Amino acid sequence: MMDAGDAISAIDQRAAEGSVTYDDFLFMGETFRELKGKTGGLPEQLSAKQIKETEAKFAKHEKIVGVMFEEERGNPDLLRDDLGDTDNKCPRVQRISKDCGVSERDVALFIAEFEAMRQSTQRIAAGEDPDAVNLSLEQGTGNRAERRKLKKVQEKASKNMMNKAKKSDKVPGSEE
Repeated sequence: MMDAGDAISAIDQRAAEGSVTYDDFLFMGETFRELKGKTGGLPEQLSAKQIKETEAKFAKHEKIVGVMFEEERGNPDLLRDDLGDTDNKCPRVQRISKDCGVSERDVALFIAEFEAMRQSTQRIAAGEDPDAVNLSLEQGTGNRAERRKLKKVQEKASKNMMNKAKKSDKVPGSEE
């Protein structure tokens, strides 16, 4: 059995590859509860209200994941693909909803949120600016001001990446 540090490293690696699973989600929820909402390394700590809301959300989502088949927990693409199977009325979503007592809408919303989280963590792990990633996820529902803000953040991130690349190309002790 691997320790918590190794498990977190393994999840980080899968996040970078875009292959986080629902089993990983269960581990994240358990870890959040064990840490009691203390998010070391992040600039802001969560308020008591935010911790309670997050724990309630984890509990609801863990209920959904808890009734998934093992193959579904290990391969989130099965459920993502099921969301597109509207001709058959999303049979996996229907079964999960019935088995856990959560509405089909909430099951489908969780699956969509999980997929967005998988994509965003992969993009951030690849070096994209987290703010730009979050804004791009909102872009489909955004207005013109939000799109302009996204463009500015993307341009800033691009400049930062270019500056970092230039600095790493310089040889110490050499003059340019």
